[in-house]
Amino acid sequence: MEELTKKQDAVYQFILQSIKKNGFPPTLREIGNKFSLSLGTIQDHISLLKAKGYLKVKPNTARGYEPVSHGIPVYGKVAAGKPIFAIENIEGYVQDSYKKTEGVFALKVTGDSMIDAGILDRDVLIVHKQETAEDKDIVIALLDDEVTVKRFRRKRGKIFLEAANEKYEPIEKEFTLIGKVIESRRKY
Repeated sequence: MEELTKKQDAVYQFILQSIKKNGFPPTLREIGNKFSLSLGTIQDHISLLKAKGYLKVKPNTARGYEPVSHGIPVYGKVAAGKPIFAIENIEGYVQDSYKKTEGVFALKVTGDSMIDAGILDRDVLIVHKQETAEDKDIVIALLDDEVTVKRFRRKRGKIFLEAANEKYEPIEKEFTLIGKVIESRRKY
């Protein structure tokens, strides 16, 4: 997939945000108003986004395009009671390096509980959705209404979550496994 220019990426991100907010893409006029561009220039941007594989034609509709699903969805913070995999929780997408992205998602890290495992605040974790783990796997777990990243541990018949920072105590209360971390990404 071809790289986007800054302006093309801005238009594409605006389209994604509009769909997230309204449930449908913006009109060409709305895009033009947002960026103070002529209708012809916006049509050129939309054509290029289609040619580069970011948008696809949606025939016989007033807003005749929609985003092509590329990459791994990044889920943000989860509000109490909302399921983590709800479409409205998608904050964007990260480029995928996996042939099969089904069952793979991403989360942004906040906090320092996993720094000794090389996972830092603002890293993006690529996670394979699964309900099981092996001892010492780094996992995403649901505790009450909060999602956390910790090391899955089994010791002396006990199952618990362990931080990779000595400031934090192990978590021994009940949790639900959501997935196993398979990659960590960081921007400099």
